[in-house]
Amino acid sequence: MMLVGIIMIVASLFIRMDWISVVIGVLGATFVWGSTELKEQAVRAEIGWYPFNANKIKPPLENIIKKWRAPHL
Repeated sequence: MMLVGIIMIVASLFIRMDWISVVIGVLGATFVWGSTELKEQAVRAEIGWYPFNANKIKPPLENIIKKWRAPHL
């Protein structure tokens, strides 16, 4: 997700149409922010700030994602 966001931000620098460039750049920044926020949300849930949802569908590659270090906490 972060790689897609970075690619979109870089691509927005080379697009001549202003509005399309802005939309792609903001969307790319959202992907970059979202990729770091997902792990932080999991950490907040483990701390107990937010309860776990028992009915939640597990993401693909869950075991790999759990090994990642939270970037800001």
